[in-house]
Amino acid sequence: MRIIVCNITCKYFQSSITLLCSCNKRPLKLETQGAPKRNHTLPAIVGHPRYFGKWSKDMETFQTLLKESVCKQGHLCAGQVIGVRMAMLGCRLIGIDDPQDARFRKKLVVFVEIDRYATDAIASVTGCQLGKRTMKFKDFGINAATFVNLETHLAYRIVSTESSREYAHKYAPKETSLQRQQIVGYENMPDSLLFDVQQVKVSLLEGDKPGPPRLPAACDHCGQIVRDGKEIHVGHETLCGPCSDISYFKVIDHHPLAETEGNF
Repeated sequence: MRIIVCNITCKYFQSSITLLCSCNKRPLKLETQGAPKRNHTLPAIVGHPRYFGKWSKDMETFQTLLKESVCKQGHLCAGQVIGVRMAMLGCRLIGIDDPQDARFRKKLVVFVEIDRYATDAIASVTGCQLGKRTMKFKDFGINAATFVNLETHLAYRIVSTESSREYAHKYAPKETSLQRQQIVGYENMPDSLLFDVQQVKVSLLEGDKPGPPRLPAACDHCGQIVRDGKEIHVGHETLCGPCSDISYFKVIDHHPLAETEGNF
């Protein structure tokens, strides 16, 4: 088994973090040196400043999840705090105790609406990935995510509130810099101030579900095979994205590869 050792010195946690993990697997061990001990007992009162969601006894705490996310990303910011808390709350609301447990591997799908640090933190906590087809990206430019339990069809959309910026200093009175106020303030702020929550209905198309590729179709213009029902129908034609009006690029020229180019 391949082992990766990641060492990061983090000013926020005042500790050296060593993460041992198998390639593309759940971290096996998380060691900290010099980290201050924290009381991780969570009061069973929603909205309490220290409430992060009702986890089962086997679930990692918020601080451990945040450290793990920081170790993967290599950077601590307010977005990481928001993303970890958003993922914890979302999983709790849809009845998933440990999102990375094998029992829930294909039962959880997360829709994210922005490509920022919070999205990376959500991926770290839930284990959802684009390649696994368990994370969906909708580029709305909103710091929000929707958590879907495919088994129960229960779904909640969680949005980071703009007003939380105004409250950050109240929950981090000892911090002087804006960055530190947001990091510590978002850690301590109650869910009711940090998030807006909506129960929603999400209808996943067959081609959007986790699993092997489905529904192959050939583009009538170029012959490209399009999978998972992503072809575009214009009139009587079936088109791939690049041959339609939604393409994000314009071809300048075709680049022929020499026989030896790209050989290792």
